[in-house]
Amino acid sequence: MTNDGNSTNCDRLRGSLCNGNVLTEGITLLDSVLPTKVPKYNIVSVPDSLVTMTGAGHVTLRGLTLEGVRGTAVKIERATQNKLVGCTLRNIGSWAVSISGTNSGVVGCDISATGDGGIRISGGDRKTLAPAGLYAKNNHIHNWSRWNRMNRHGIAIDGVGNRAAHNLLHDSPHAATNFSGNDHVIEFNEIHNVCNEANDSGAIYAGRNWTMRGTVIRHNYLHHKVRPKSDWFNAVSIRISPEITH
Repeated sequence: MTNDGNSTNCDRLRGSLCNGNVLTEGITLLDSVLPTKVPKYNIVSVPDSLVTMTGAGHVTLRGLTLEGVRGTAVKIERATQNKLVGCTLRNIGSWAVSISGTNSGVVGCDISATGDGGIRISGGDRKTLAPAGLYAKNNHIHNWSRWNRMNRHGIAIDGVGNRAAHNLLHDSPHAATNFSGNDHVIEFNEIHNVCNEANDSGAIYAGRNWTMRGTVIRHNYLHHKVRPKSDWFNAVSIRISPEITH
């Protein structure tokens, strides 16, 4: 374990965090996930979560591989200025990452084989339209929704003023990105081979709320969508309900 006085460092073998001048109250990294000795055989590890952060600030988790969990791998709640950077998250029972708070996000992570979705960000005040500034950027998210096939998304955005940009999403039974709330930005994403088992849906989807205004969708590359045959509505690139667009 090291401590330079200015950052938080992780001892991967002992499962511990060392803090410099950073708030780490409410951070839990389970000892059961990272044993004291590296074994020569595989470990089946099925805790509910691997990392939880509540009310924490200015923490960066970088370069970790997180897998083998029943619930959501990383939970960041009511926090500010926290990041998950360059991590691999796979073989997860529920969501890879769930974030609420402000000015926090997921950057450059590889996410796959989740039971539910990929990244879920939720924050901002819809009464005052104060933005949260949460983000998902430059992530590769694929093969999610292995357990719950519908309404689990690669990136789910809720609240006010959050952003999904420069992500690659592919291979899922339902929509890649879903948003609710106000004033989000969804841009420069590449999405393909989604909605493989769904109709009346879209690679980017939102619906049925008159108050969800102000979101910008631009400069996304949507291609090779699978469109199941249907007597009703097929899956399309972007499906947004009339309540939002009128």
